[in-house]
Amino acid sequence: MNILVVDDDRGCVGLLQEVLELIPDVDVITAYDGAEAWWWLTHPDLKYALAILDIKMPKVDGFALLSRIRQTPLLVSLPVIMCTGVIDRRLISKAAQFQISHYLIKPF
Repeated sequence: MNILVVDDDRGCVGLLQEVLELIPDVDVITAYDGAEAWWWLTHPDLKYALAILDIKMPKVDGFALLSRIRQTPLLVSLPVIMCTGVIDRRLISKAAQFQISHYLIKPF
C-alpha cells in the first residue's frame, strides 16, 4: 500500500515517513512541493491508498494540488489528509469542501 506524504518541511516528512513505515506493507512516497507530488500521483505504475498534504508549499500549494486530485477521475476518490501549522477556521472549511478525510494541525 502506497501513501504519499507531501510537505516542504523535510523534518515533518521524515517523521511521518518513519511512523507510517512501521505499518506492515506500507510504502511511503515523499514529495516536497505540490508539483513534485503531482508527478508522483500521475505516475502510471503507482496507486495510492492515502495522500497527506501540507497546505502552504512552494510551486503548487496543498489546495491547488487537492483541487487537481478531485478533478482527476483516477484520483477523485483518493483519501486525503490535510496537514498544516496554521489554525484558521476558513482553511478548515475550505478543506472540507474538497471532501478531505481529516485535517491535522502541526505540531502533532
